[in-house]
Amino acid sequence: MRRHVTTAFLLLLLGLPVAVRAGPVEDARQLLRENSAPLAGQVLAARTRAVPTDGAAHAALGDVERIRCRLPLARAAYARALEIDAADPVARAGLAETWLLEGRPLDALSAADRGIECLRAAGRADGRVWRVKALALVELRRYDLALAAARRGAALSPYDARCAEALAAAEFRSGRMHASTEAYLRAVRLDPRTEEGNLRLGNGFGPEQDGKPWREEAHASGFAEAMAAWDRGDLEEAERCFLDLATVAPEAYKYRLGVGLCRLSLRRRQEAALGGDATALYLLLPAPEVEGLSEVVPGYDALGEVERHVVRVATAPARPVWAAIRAAGATHEVIPLEADLTDAERRQDLAGRKTFDGRWYEHLRGVAGAQGATGEEKLREAAEFAFNTFAHEFGHQVHRHGLTVAQQADVERLYLRAVRSGCCLDYYAASNVDEYFAQGYEAFISPMKRGCLTETARHTRDELLRRDPDLHTFLWSILDTGHERPEIVAALRASAETGIPPALPEPAGR
Repeated sequence: MRRHVTTAFLLLLLGLPVAVRAGPVEDARQLLRENSAPLAGQVLAARTRAVPTDGAAHAALGDVERIRCRLPLARAAYARALEIDAADPVARAGLAETWLLEGRPLDALSAADRGIECLRAAGRADGRVWRVKALALVELRRYDLALAAARRGAALSPYDARCAEALAAAEFRSGRMHASTEAYLRAVRLDPRTEEGNLRLGNGFGPEQDGKPWREEAHASGFAEAMAAWDRGDLEEAERCFLDLATVAPEAYKYRLGVGLCRLSLRRRQEAALGGDATALYLLLPAPEVEGLSEVVPGYDALGEVERHVVRVATAPARPVWAAIRAAGATHEVIPLEADLTDAERRQDLAGRKTFDGRWYEHLRGVAGAQGATGEEKLREAAEFAFNTFAHEFGHQVHRHGLTVAQQADVERLYLRAVRSGCCLDYYAASNVDEYFAQGYEAFISPMKRGCLTETARHTRDELLRRDPDLHTFLWSILDTGHERPEIVAALRASAETGIPPALPEPAGR
């Protein structure tokens, strides 16, 4: 009993019930399941101070710090766990994943290989280390090797949802969409709350579906309850409602999307980054409104201020090509979470069709073309310094409706050169010239990003300059950056690092 006193006492101080518990590591993992990562960290920090030789507690603390995106602290905790047990699979997998979250796939691969060697020497095997190896190989575009590693991980840990998700990712990159969908379906069966599987199945990867149950009478009240909770920011209640709906209709992509978005938002709320209020920082970015914005973006005036600001940040640099976009009749609708891209008559031709990489258009939350659309929830995500889906899809419209024929030919030459030299931002940018430009545009309008984003989501203008300077130069030449204020970007970056809000006046904005 004595070894649990510290944990129980801490929980009592914080007003939480204390039942019969197996130990502080299990307590902390339960707190993680209850979306209480900071408290889980306190429990484990107390344990590691009281019992410095508890390697499991150090490894679990590393997991908490990694989930909170405090990556240097995570690495330190994993390193201490490995000093105690060099073959600790949790620490080995966690350390490799930390490098992956920092955008260093070669270091992640090296750490995973070292972990596999250490486990083998100790006569042990664990799918979690193979899982991270597979994901590192995916980022390095070594898809055959990634698929082999992911299959090994799934075989060693058949009941681990995240291993199933890694297999799904490797199958997708290998061009095996049906197998990818099956692996994501297995992941959500293993863990109905798993983040990636739900997000993917809700955003193009789910099986084709007849009907929309959320619009049927039997589901209407439950879906309305879920949406009301989502709209008021009660993520726990929204998640519960979406999970109940997904239990009844497990292949309904809208329910999977709801669960995944709740899991993503709940995780990010616990991250110790950007001073705790990312949107307040985002609103400091100067973003003047281009003429006729509400005509090109139907419903713009009805959006909240944060969402309107995201639209302005994405469109302000396009002022030099704005007249051409308007003349082409291009529009970009913002649709609510309960709506689908194909609800609008002008996009109904996308129903039943797939993207070039095998995803269902109808399920997606962003699409370009002359009549583009982006999900409203994606604007809020962008305001948290994550991927700006609106900017990516609008970038497609800049490319095909704003640039001259000669400029589009320049983009084609830039793309071919980037593919030959291997300097595309990511695998998606390398897939075709349209995604190359859209990924570059999204990076160009992103002065900084929060940590712990996936490979295709983490790009910034600085990275574009480093990776693909020719595309950076081209975008600089055709776009208008005169409204930008470098001192604000510098202050935002400093605030993101220190957590102290910048002492700046409100920008002119509109």
